[in-house]
Amino acid sequence: MSIVLVLGSGLNAVQARAWPRATFDRIVAINNAHLVRPDWDDHIFPWDFPADALPPLSPGQRRIEQDQFVPAQNALGGFVY
Repeated sequence: MSIVLVLGSGLNAVQARAWPRATFDRIVAINNAHLVRPDWDDHIFPWDFPADALPPLSPGQRRIEQDQFVPAQNALGGFVY
């Protein structure tokens, strides 16, 4: 089993800054949540995310654009409102 921390844009996301990295197998940052902590593994963002807001990549980090996640998201039922 893997433990994944998913960082979003909620106001309390900054609490995750203090959490020890060793607790998680992966850290996924969505949109601007990459600003919460620099040790994320995956940065997920849509087509309209500003290019000048993309974080630089450190070794082991990767970007996941919408063409990579939307098909999987839709296969699992998409968004439910």
